Amino acid sequence: LIMAQVHSEQLALKGESPTSDFISGAWPAVAAWLSFTVVSITTARNAYFHLLNYTRPDLQPHVLRIILVLPIYAFCTSLCLSTNEDACFFITSGRDVWEAVVIYSFLTLIIEYMGGEHMCLHSISQNDEAVPHLFPLNLCLPPIETGSMIRIPKKGALQFVAIKPVLAVISGVAYAIGQFHNWYYQWLLFVVYNISYSVALYALYLIYWASHEQEALQSKRPLLKFISVKMIVFLTFWQAVLLPVAPLPGSTSRWEDFILSFEMLVFTMLMNSAFSWTEFAHFTAKMASQGGLKGSSDLIDLEISGSTPPRGPVGTTIGQEISGKEESKKEAQDSSSEANPHSPTNSTAVST
Repeated sequence: LIMAQVHSEQLALKGESPTSDFISGAWPAVAAWLSFTVVSITTARNAYFHLLNYTRPDLQPHVLRIILVLPIYAFCTSLCLSTNEDACFFITSGRDVWEAVVIYSFLTLIIEYMGGEHMCLHSISQNDEAVPHLFPLNLCLPPIETGSMIRIPKKGALQFVAIKPVLAVISGVAYAIGQFHNWYYQWLLFVVYNISYSVALYALYLIYWASHEQEALQSKRPLLKFISVKMIVFLTFWQAVLLPVAPLPGSTSRWEDFILSFEMLVFTMLMNSAFSWTEFAHFTAKMASQGGLKGSSDLIDLEISGSTPPRGPVGTTIGQEISGKEESKKEAQDSSSEANPHSPTNSTAVST
């Protein structure tokens, strides 16, 4: 404490702020790397158990892509605090591209939870009421018909998936030629990003609102999943927009990375809880009890109940009926061959 007080007095005599010296020092980078270690271990554990209970190849790849954003964010913030701002710009651009992957994976995951696009649209269309827009959009836009509740939100999310990488490449070129910090380019980025983020968030809200009451999603905690994705993608965007306005000493970008490194600890607990491997653990137990996966699916109860094959019209199973028809046909052919010994089939058999 005495050494810290002496150091603060020396900085005051030089006209420097102790807080500014802290953010430009090595301690923020050390704290960020420690945070990255915790985030990586927690996410790796969740991913390992997902792979250990890999019973839903239609769902779990999307889950793994979503939770991978946690160590990517933590690694990029730690790397930015350990390097200069020029290198940090390109590191952040690569990190931002993965946000597009997260949005697309989350939208696809929600649709796959309900059995695919056709089954999802069928489930949503069971509700006769159209989905109203939020205020104030409901004052100028009509409610969305249930028949369009997949197409419209999907377009809204996919525009973000396309715009995010394109703007990252354009920003890299603008930074290389020294035009990135010009006010007109910054305003262009602010307007385009703001519109794109808002439309993507609203598209996710629409698909959530239209499907959150479906029975297939009740046990999947869709609200927790929606909040976790929203916070890590959209909250970080607004934090990057508003933080430069805050009266913080030193580099604003380093403060942003330092704060984000601690926020990732909270996001890690939230997202690993929302996309936990335990959701798929019961499939592994079911496979072990049945001796294999027999088309089991937890979505919209598409699983065939019981192990008895479907019955035919006369009480026999369909497989038994087909097998019986084939045996009758074979017996008829054998009888025909015995009745007509000069038939081509019988002659071939005799010559053989």
